[in-house]
Amino acid sequence: ASDVYKRQERWEPTNVNRIVEEALRAVEAEARAYGVRIRTQLAATLPLVEAQALDLEQVMINLLSNALQAIAASRNGRRVVEVGTSLHGAKEIEVV
Repeated sequence: ASDVYKRQERWEPTNVNRIVEEALRAVEAEARAYGVRIRTQLAATLPLVEAQALDLEQVMINLLSNALQAIAASRNGRRVVEVGTSLHGAKEIEVV
C-alpha cells in the first residue's frame, strides 16, 4: 500500500476543532462563490478523540460542501451556514 493510504488508515489522537477549521478553509472559496457566509462557534476546549483524521476531515468537507450547495439552490434569503462544536459529558463531542 502507498504511504498516503497507510497515513489515512492510522487512528490517532485528533483535535476535532482543528479538523473543522481545516475543512472550513477547504470550502472557503466555494462559500464565497455561492455568496454564503459561514458562522462558527467552536468549543474553547475539547478532549482529543481517536480518529482517522484525514477521513474525518473529508467527511466534514463533504457535509459543508453539500450545505453550501443546498443553500445556494434555495430561494431562502438567509445565506448562512452555522458550524459549531460542543462537549456533552466527559466523552461526547457534538459537531453541528
